Amino acid sequence: MNPLLLVAFAAAFSSDEDARDVVKLKAGGQLRGRVVFESNAKIVLRASSRERTIPTSEVLSVASVARSMEEWLEKRRRLQDDDVPGHLDLATFCKERKLDREAKLEAYVVLRTDPNNETAHEILGHRRNKNTWFVAIDGGHVAWSLIDKATEDWGKALEIETEHYAVRTDAGVVAAVDLAIDLESYYSAFFTFLGNDLELREIVAREPMNVYAYKNREECPGAGGDNGGLRPGLEPGHPGRPWRESDPGRPGRPSARAQLSQAHLDGRIVQTYYDRVPGRPARMFSDATHALLFAMFQREQSGTVPPWVDEGFGEFFDAAMSGPPGKPAFAADAVDRKRFAELVAAPKFAHLTRILNDRQSDFTMTMNRITTNPDATDSPTRITKSNEVYALVHFLMHGENGAYREKFAAYLAKAFKSNASAGVFEEAMGKDIDAVEKEWRAYVAQNAK
Repeated sequence: MNPLLLVAFAAAFSSDEDARDVVKLKAGGQLRGRVVFESNAKIVLRASSRERTIPTSEVLSVASVARSMEEWLEKRRRLQDDDVPGHLDLATFCKERKLDREAKLEAYVVLRTDPNNETAHEILGHRRNKNTWFVAIDGGHVAWSLIDKATEDWGKALEIETEHYAVRTDAGVVAAVDLAIDLESYYSAFFTFLGNDLELREIVAREPMNVYAYKNREECPGAGGDNGGLRPGLEPGHPGRPWRESDPGRPGRPSARAQLSQAHLDGRIVQTYYDRVPGRPARMFSDATHALLFAMFQREQSGTVPPWVDEGFGEFFDAAMSGPPGKPAFAADAVDRKRFAELVAAPKFAHLTRILNDRQSDFTMTMNRITTNPDATDSPTRITKSNEVYALVHFLMHGENGAYREKFAAYLAKAFKSNASAGVFEEAMGKDIDAVEKEWRAYVAQNAK
């Protein structure tokens, strides 16, 4: 690569630009920025808003946040929560790799076993007065032993940031840390599974994905019956219409709660709640999928995500992620036979054309019960629609021995650019919809056994 280009590329950064990644070249010199995509064939490095593609044949070494995050997750999978030396070593690893927020997560884990550990408290920036460690909260200081009590009200909820997420919860520090780790583990699984197929770009924007996790359903806006029992963002009496509850001080302007509900509805903010603590928030990985797809394709690229793809991948990852809080595991080939069996037994089984043409409001109206009314989760309509999109995504990723996976990726590449028509689907699949549907229904029947 021309040395003058290296200088120009480096000069593209402002003083506050995130340039934690370094790509060293075989020809000499190095490039700084953020590695947003890496495959066996190429590396894509972003500086400001510019991207440069570098063939791996020209690369000597890569030091990136993405690689370090994978190493961190892999190392912590091998540790028990009570391994204090192990988690302190991992915190040191994170600091050395410029993962300061993940280092704090490890410090929090250490304090579960050793609440007076000096190193962990120092990593978290806590202050000691005699034998008591204090945490800075809301302009004051609270003893570490009282942290859960001090953050049990939503107005003073605990906030924890990671590389990609900002978590806010009033469910206690253990729940907050486990949720933060779950989210980063999910992010890793998503990119490992789909990154190469879709050439997905890492989320490197300064704005994190926001997750609000309430300690119970009654506190969660829209999920406790305070807006008629509808999914957040929907107007009572008008399913599918955005709810514009007025701000008392500014008639005609949505209230803060209504704006928050709409932000959840379109994926900008995840609002969820705990059925029990300790535990994992309701449908966490499904909602995390909506937020990630929004961040990648709508916020970052001004693209669109077809509703059935959004809901389908949400259901897919919700079924594929398992394990206890803070220790999630992803099984890409997991088969939820209960979902397939319910779909076979459903009185109505939609034609693919209808699924491809469904609007977001079609899913909202029939699927809101799963988060807003637990007593109605056996709704035949909700189950059928949820299972249809789950089974379709599962088929396109795994059916016919994976024959459709590359074709599905080709369809998504066009769909994310606002061209999600049935004709584009047929073109990508290389056959008409009726032929694909026949194979899909056979796949559903096979996996229902």
